[in-house]
Amino acid sequence: MNKSVNTKTITLTGVLLAICIVFQLFKGISPFISGPVVNAVIIIATAAVGLWSGTAIALISPIVAYFLGATPILQVIPLMIPVIMAGNWIMAGATELYKKNNEDLRGIATLVVGAVLKAAFLWFMVSFIMLPTFGKNIPTPQQIAMKTMFSTVQLITALIGIVIALLLWKRIGQFIEQ
Repeated sequence: MNKSVNTKTITLTGVLLAICIVFQLFKGISPFISGPVVNAVIIIATAAVGLWSGTAIALISPIVAYFLGATPILQVIPLMIPVIMAGNWIMAGATELYKKNNEDLRGIATLVVGAVLKAAFLWFMVSFIMLPTFGKNIPTPQQIAMKTMFSTVQLITALIGIVIALLLWKRIGQFIEQ
């Protein structure tokens, strides 16, 4: 790999990470603003630059969310950071598989399955491991809200992120791949 390729891939990853960080600030307004963008950025980074780029963003974004105070559960249970990292990585992994099948519906189905697996994984971890182990003092209504946030909301925002990524990729993919 030559120096210009390294510079291009690092620059693209940096720009996409910056977009992700900026949209983390909107998490307090609505997860339906930040969540789809974070998922779309992970998908575009993986599709445009490679799995390492999507993985970097998947791992860095929950840390940034923690320091911004953007995700309340992270303030209560900081050990959720690696759980969210793993959920984000599921989207990056699904995108890597998508790249191999992107010429037909199998590719889109791979992304949708990735979204479902991400939401199921996060729901399972929150419902059966994180809250029972670390959230015993959290009132029941907040626990229910957290379970919803890390299941239904995650699924919806991941699916919206897929749509955004696919629409953007049709417009910008040719410029990034040059």
